[in-house]
Amino acid sequence: MRGRTSGDKSFLVLKSELSEVAEAYGATAEELVEIHKQCWEHDEEYQWERICLANPEFRDVKQYDKERILELLSRIRGGQKKSKEEVVRTSKVETDGKLYEEIYRDGQALFIDPEGNTYEELEIGGLKYAPIFGDELTEGAVLLPSGMESYEDEKTLIAEIQAHIHKYVDVSPFFETIGAYYVLLTWLYDELNTLPYLRVLGDTGTGKSRFLDTVGRLCYKATIVSGAITPAPIYRLIRKWGGTIIIDEGDFRASDEKNEVVKILNCGFERGRPVVRSQKDHPD
Repeated sequence: MRGRTSGDKSFLVLKSELSEVAEAYGATAEELVEIHKQCWEHDEEYQWERICLANPEFRDVKQYDKERILELLSRIRGGQKKSKEEVVRTSKVETDGKLYEEIYRDGQALFIDPEGNTYEELEIGGLKYAPIFGDELTEGAVLLPSGMESYEDEKTLIAEIQAHIHKYVDVSPFFETIGAYYVLLTWLYDELNTLPYLRVLGDTGTGKSRFLDTVGRLCYKATIVSGAITPAPIYRLIRKWGGTIIIDEGDFRASDEKNEVVKILNCGFERGRPVVRSQKDHPD
């Protein structure tokens, strides 16, 4: 008899937890897994809408149960994929000193190497890597470059970024320079242990959002979290993309939401300071 591996046990535990939550709303784990298979590449809101269409009872689900179900489905699928074929969805691959970054061109997500060659997927060391694709890209929540371009030197690149800022934002040359250098900083952030934040202050109507939009969209994997958004998606976007979060403070009306964002900022500027989260009804 074949011994049960830790991976098998983990899968069964996840499936059992999913069954417990699903049955409370009149569904089965198998039903949810099957629905998830058809839409896992889309963002979580789309996945949840598909689940609700098949099982209307889930429209009244508690927020914690919703997040738990989506998390379990993602982990179950991850275990299934690894058991069949190692495919890692990521926006960046670095191996043997060579960097492959994700780009988004003509509706297609691709990897690009320093020479400008593009790949639909990579196979390295027995693992397959594929770029992330979903509504975050197609709807413009995450902005990726469409290609790469060589510059004669850093001075030329800085001058071009400054010219772009000057064209769309009315600020002094000093702040044009600060903005340009900060854009470059975001493209190298993972080489540093600590980072400053760029915060724009001013009265209503002075162009804060304009500056945020103009400079932010040039940053590394600009991730725009605007509108009536709760902090929970921000955590997921940071983990998924590892890009530059663009936050308009005016979008966070509730004080508890602002406090959650402050926690992210207080820990996020320095390497090795993770944000630890828990649910009061499910502390483990």
